[in-house]
Amino acid sequence: MNAKRYLIIICLIFSLVLFFVITSCAEKDNEEKLTPDRDAGETIAGAMALSTGGAIDQMADLCEFLVYDSTEVDKVIMSHYNTRDYQMHKTYNEALGQWNITVERTRGIVGVIPYAHTTRNYILKYLDADGNPQHYYVTDSDTARTVNFRIMHGTGQFMTRRISHDLDSLGASWTITNANQEMVTINGGYHRAATDTIRGWNRIRASNHQLELNFEDVVAPRGPHQLFYQAVSGHVTGTFDAVVTFMSGTAYNETTIHRDIDIVFGNGRGDVTVGSKHYTADLYLGELID
Repeated sequence: MNAKRYLIIICLIFSLVLFFVITSCAEKDNEEKLTPDRDAGETIAGAMALSTGGAIDQMADLCEFLVYDSTEVDKVIMSHYNTRDYQMHKTYNEALGQWNITVERTRGIVGVIPYAHTTRNYILKYLDADGNPQHYYVTDSDTARTVNFRIMHGTGQFMTRRISHDLDSLGASWTITNANQEMVTINGGYHRAATDTIRGWNRIRASNHQLELNFEDVVAPRGPHQLFYQAVSGHVTGTFDAVVTFMSGTAYNETTIHRDIDIVFGNGRGDVTVGSKHYTADLYLGELID
């Protein structure tokens, strides 16, 4: 064997060894990142965001109804959406003094990331300064002071770069105070259950989960707002429960998960605490910021 061929073989062996060392280190780093807490954080980010049909999206729907009268509400909201992508139907129940509202919305194109399609059923009740129901947000020159808002039902799917989401159930009961001010305050409970297929680090896993949350003095701008998610601030606490099934590879052994969670909204971000771990969520995209 001549010296040149010998040198080539040595170089090839060295390259293969180096490749396996780098791959092993990368795999170890990936497995350290891939934890049940981080997967929970990914799910929470998607469940909160505007473009995914998360809680910020429902708050935006609510705040868009806090303007003018019924006819003006329709004009204001529909002017912000292509009617092909957004449909709203509403009826007023005179006996109960409340609006029954159905919203259907599509963002993006099926099969192209990001994408979301959602339907929501709401009940909304405007209350005057004495706590009595009134027909519109402004009725006989009297602006509603408080609003009761319930999410009765929801369906939908969304896709981000990391998650494919199928919603199983959705509900909320929120009380909105300072409803006659430019910034309103939202308090109350929120429930969401879904199945997420999470992709990343050469692993695919399904998270069958539910969130039970309490919104505490969350402040949001009244009326339509182009950058609504950036203007929301406040605090959310609650619990996250999930059963995780790995469909490709494995990374952690804890597959029945329960965590206390804490979320602080501000500047378009959500500071998410899962157990003792801290993450930052993009409240528009519904993804963790690495």
